[in-house]
Amino acid sequence: VVNDGKAAFKTVCEKKPDIVITDIRMPNYDGLELIRRSKELHPEISFIVISGYSQFEYAQQAIRYGVC
Repeated sequence: VVNDGKAAFKTVCEKKPDIVITDIRMPNYDGLELIRRSKELHPEISFIVISGYSQFEYAQQAIRYGVC
């Protein structure tokens, strides 16, 4: 478990997980930046996005990055 997007990206690069559960709002990299950077290196990783924010723009951007 990590508390910010930059640390999460480092962990994704080191561990190469099958699935990542992330929030949208985090310090350093937000969830969308984490997804974008991770998918560039490891397109096979699946993401689950959990957020309390109601802005649909976040979901639209996540879909563009391949999140289902």
